[in-house]
Amino acid sequence: MIDKFVSPESPPEGLDRELLTILAEECCEVGQRVSKALRFGLMEVQPGQPLSNAERIASELGDLLATAEELNDVIDWQIVENAKAAKREKLARYLQS
Repeated sequence: MIDKFVSPESPPEGLDRELLTILAEECCEVGQRVSKALRFGLMEVQPGQPLSNAERIASELGDLLATAEELNDVIDWQIVENAKAAKREKLARYLQS
């Protein structure tokens, strides 16, 4: 018989679960906006929309960050700041342009 891993932790419930679900949705929405900008350009405005793709990316990032900030009991913001600094170093080293 194969040993099965069983996490000692319970899955999130209540508000944390709802906020994590919304955070995942917001991540997807940022990705969708970025994909549209890559396909059609940053300044393109879709018919029936008042904002350009760049503006819509900014708006979606705002939604994402606002949701993340509601997870103060879950997210260690010092880890976030450390990760941002590490990413900036990687970008400076590996960006092709």
